[in-house]
Order: sequence, then C-alpha cells, then structure tokens
Amino acid sequence: MTVIPEVFVHRDDDTLVLAIALPASGARIWAALTDPGEIHAWWGDYVSIDARPGGRFVERWTDQGGSGVTTSGIVIRAVPERLLELTWADEGWSATTTVTFEIEPLASGCRLRLEHSGWAALPADERDELMEDHAAGWTRHLKSLAAHLQQEAGA
Repeated sequence: MTVIPEVFVHRDDDTLVLAIALPASGARIWAALTDPGEIHAWWGDYVSIDARPGGRFVERWTDQGGSGVTTSGIVIRAVPERLLELTWADEGWSATTTVTFEIEPLASGCRLRLEHSGWAALPADERDELMEDHAAGWTRHLKSLAAHLQQEAGA
C-alpha cells in the first residue's frame, strides 16, 4: 500500500511555501523535476521545462470553464540536485511570479521545498483566489510526484 507523505503549506500575502519529504535522493528528485519523460509521468504531458538558465517553461491546461490556458516562464537558476527557479505567469496576468524548487537532504531521502512568490504584484481582488488555487494545485502536483517516486521505487 502506498502512503503519500503530507504536504505542508504556509502562506502569507506574497508567498506560498509547500514542503514534502520524499524517500528519494537529490539526483532522483532532480531527474523527476527536469527530465521530459519524468515530468510527463507525474505532472502531465502538457508541461515542458528546459532546465537551464534562460530555458523555457510551458504548461498548457484547461480551466474549469473549459478554456485553454498557457502558463509560461523562463528558468532563472538551475543547480542540479539542489535548486530550480523559474518565472511563472498565466497568460493575461499583469505581473510575473517566481517558483523555486529546493531539494534539501534529510537523514532518509530529501525534502522538496517549493516557494511560489511575487503574488503581491498581482491585483488584490484576484490575489486570494489565485493563491488558493495555486496552493491546491501545487499540493496535488507534489502528491503526484511522491506517488510517482514511490511507484518507481516499488517497481
């Protein structure tokens, strides 16, 4: 039986911070975050990341109303097995946010810390809903990543 670890979520007016303990090495988590086949397995085949500074991030998805949406960004920093940072904005947003994945070694496995910041630059009347939606979305994605890594380890 697969037990998915809990995702811890903290939020303030500008930043979402999520963290999950994963029973995998930094190298294994890095591959899951950056290799196209790995990304497709846990996030979806509608996502691509060119994990090098200046590389593109693109996610094409369908909103609750059935409309296609593109989220895109540029990789700012990529330190294999440690850190991936990129800009993040849905089409139509008035500002760009920043997403940072940080891999921290633990006694057993690693903690993946995801920080999504820059929300204060978006209009206040949209901010709360967007942050709530992204906290829920990131929680789903991190649990999917954990399940993917556990399934692979058990295979």
